[in-house]
Amino acid sequence: MSNLLELEGPTCLIEEVQVITAPWVNGGLSERMEKLICLNIGYDQKGECVLLHTVASGTVYSSTPDCLDVSSLSDIQTIYQDMKIAHSPVQECV
Repeated sequence: MSNLLELEGPTCLIEEVQVITAPWVNGGLSERMEKLICLNIGYDQKGECVLLHTVASGTVYSSTPDCLDVSSLSDIQTIYQDMKIAHSPVQECV
C-alpha cells in the first residue's frame, strides 16, 4: 500500500483506501469491505506485531483478537491516515 500512496501527485490521485476484513476479524459471517481511516502498527507485550485498522464507522479491527488498545502497544507508527477525516495524532486514531 505504501508504494501506491507514494505515487500520489498531480497525475495520480487516491480518493479512498478500503480494507477487507475476514469474518474472524470483523465478527461477522463473511468478509467486509470498509473505508479505512487509519492504520497503525505496533508491538504487544510479547513483541508480536499488531495492526490496528480504524474504519469510517469508528470500529477498530486488530490483527490479533486480544489487542484493541493502542496504549498497550509499543513502537507505534501510523502507516496510513485519511487526511480528509483524521487530523489527529496516532493515539486518537483508535
